[in-house]
Amino acid sequence: MYKFKVIFVSGVHGVGKGYLCSEINKRINLPIFSASSLIKDIKRGEIDTNKNVLDADSNQDHLITALKHLQTDSKYILLDGHFCLFDGENIINISIDIFESIPIEVIIELTDTPEKIYSRLHNRDGNSLDISVIENFQNEEKARSEIISQHLSVPYYSCAFGEYEDVVAWLSSQLSLG
Repeated sequence: MYKFKVIFVSGVHGVGKGYLCSEINKRINLPIFSASSLIKDIKRGEIDTNKNVLDADSNQDHLITALKHLQTDSKYILLDGHFCLFDGENIINISIDIFESIPIEVIIELTDTPEKIYSRLHNRDGNSLDISVIENFQNEEKARSEIISQHLSVPYYSCAFGEYEDVVAWLSSQLSLG
């Protein structure tokens, strides 16, 4: 079904997943995709500017559809995404069933201080979740990434913002890049 395997880069909004993916790409040259962009391309809908997810279940179905139609000659892709989402009031865990449908080879989970994430979101989007929400969201994302890694029996690496050389070294040791 899939001609590629996924390096899933997880973390809360504003933690720097896109930046980490671009740093990995500079060193390993893998195509980068954002789960939210793939969903938007299929759905032609919106994720609101506060990063509240309006229809999490439907969005994940759209992500699976987008990945099934993704055209790439690369053996691996970098996918920037989430294991849980925020609906404006609650943190929602995405069903493990969704991740069973994605050919995940490894999971990299990115963290940073809630204050730095808050600042990044505010500078990028003009608004941000409260620091306490970011902290809870990040804790849940981390816990969920570990659970899904164990469930899928795939390698898991947690790193802090800025630890790019360590991530690349670990990733290179996990993958057959030839």
